[in-house]
Amino acid sequence: MSERQFNAISSDWINLAQADREGPFPKRTLWMLISGGQLAAYRPLKKKIFIKRSDLNKLIELSRVGADLDKMVDEEVAGARN
Repeated sequence: MSERQFNAISSDWINLAQADREGPFPKRTLWMLISGGQLAAYRPLKKKIFIKRSDLNKLIELSRVGADLDKMVDEEVAGARN
């Protein structure tokens, strides 16, 4: 794998510590979102937990003021199943 490919892959993923530092959600909230099924998490080598930046960005967009987050997440999940 070239360095360019690695950088593209690594920029698509963020670990929970990075998400806590860079995003609007504290680590505890991220854990609640993961355990509630609203945010997918991946543990490829049984160590760090990673999430997709795009999933986190989508969650931020869906949580705008006035948005019905539960309804939008349900619609997103239903769309992914089809």
